[in-house]
Amino acid sequence: MKTKLFILIIVLIQVLSLKAQNRWSLESDGSITWTVKKGEAHSDNIEMSGRFISLIATYGVDEKGKPVISRQLVFPMLRTIPNDTHANIIYTFGPDALPVIKINNRIVNEQVNRFVLRGILIAESSVNGNIKIKRELFPSTDKPLVIEKYTLLNSSDRDINIDIEDFEKNSRSHPEKSVYGVYEISEKSIGSGIYTVRPNESITFAVLFTVAKYPKNSWL
Repeated sequence: MKTKLFILIIVLIQVLSLKAQNRWSLESDGSITWTVKKGEAHSDNIEMSGRFISLIATYGVDEKGKPVISRQLVFPMLRTIPNDTHANIIYTFGPDALPVIKINNRIVNEQVNRFVLRGILIAESSVNGNIKIKRELFPSTDKPLVIEKYTLLNSSDRDINIDIEDFEKNSRSHPEKSVYGVYEISEKSIGSGIYTVRPNESITFAVLFTVAKYPKNSWL
C-alpha cells in the first residue's frame, strides 16, 4: 500500500511539473511567453534590479482571468535599524494601488491574454475583446525608480473615451527605524486625463514608483 501511494505521489509531481513546463514558450526573438488559458489561476514572480533599486514583481491571473500584480520595491542604499546586510527599506504596492481606468465611463474589466518576459515584464490584456491594454514593468538602471508603462489601443470601429485617474500614494518610514531619517516612498500616475481615442489609435501613460523624499546624508 505504501509503495502504491509513493508511486502515485511521484506521478502527480511529474504531471504538475510537466504542466508548469508547458506554460511557457520560447519565442524567436528570445522572449518567453505564457498564454493564459481560460479558468487557469496561477501566479509567479521575477526579480529585476538597477543600481539603486530592486523590484520583485508578482504577476498572474485569478480564476476569472483578471490580472493579479504586485510590486515589492527594495532600496538597498536606504538602511534600517539594525543596520545589517538585510537592513533595506522594502515596500509593496498591491493590486489596489493603481489609478482607476474607465472606458466610456465604465471601470475596465481586463482579461489577461499573455505575459511576456524579455528583460522586462509585459502583460497583455483585452477589454470587451476590442480594447487592448499593454503593461510594461521594469526598474530604472540608474535611479531609485520603477516604471509601469501602459499603452491602450482602440481596436474597435468607433471612438472611445478613456479616463485615467490622477493618482498618488505616499508612505513614510518611521524615523526610529531608519538610519538616515524619514524616507518617503511614493507612487504617482503620469499622463492622467480624459482622452477621446479613435479607431486604431492608442494612448500611453505611466505609473512611477520611487523615493519622493530622503535625507541629504543618505547614500542616494
